Amino acid sequence: MGGRTRKSKRPSRGSPGQSPLENFVLFLDERLHNWRPIHSALNELNVEYKRHGECFKPGVEDTEWLAEIGKQGWALLTSDKRIRYNQLERDEIVHYRIREFVFTSGNLSGAMMGEVLNVAMSKMKKLYEECPAPFIRASCNPEMLRYVTTRTDRFTEDHENN
Repeated sequence: MGGRTRKSKRPSRGSPGQSPLENFVLFLDERLHNWRPIHSALNELNVEYKRHGECFKPGVEDTEWLAEIGKQGWALLTSDKRIRYNQLERDEIVHYRIREFVFTSGNLSGAMMGEVLNVAMSKMKKLYEECPAPFIRASCNPEMLRYVTTRTDRFTEDHENN
């Protein structure tokens, strides 16, 4: 019988009936995991987060925790601009399909990072939901998140406005 094929009613990502945002968890890397203004901002925004120190010992190699957060499907929040230039770490980001958000200014205070998160969180969640992983979004300005895409062996930068 060559009848019509049935289309699945199940969502293509995540568990049935779950939006990807229901799985939105930010992992705060070792640089950011103890910054109270970031915790306060995320708590006020009702964003679930995991701190590096909760999951790993100090000094654990980036490749080890990148693998774990990728397996968990958590988004990465970091201020380590160099991570995207390290080939081994880039390979991990691609392999484990990590969504990464980076504070690019080395002189932002914790309070300023909290402000950026307050302004940018809705866009961050939208990117998490709509943009296929892996990706890196970098910002020190809440009005603009610069897009850096990660596709196999190349990185390109594309500036986006709101």
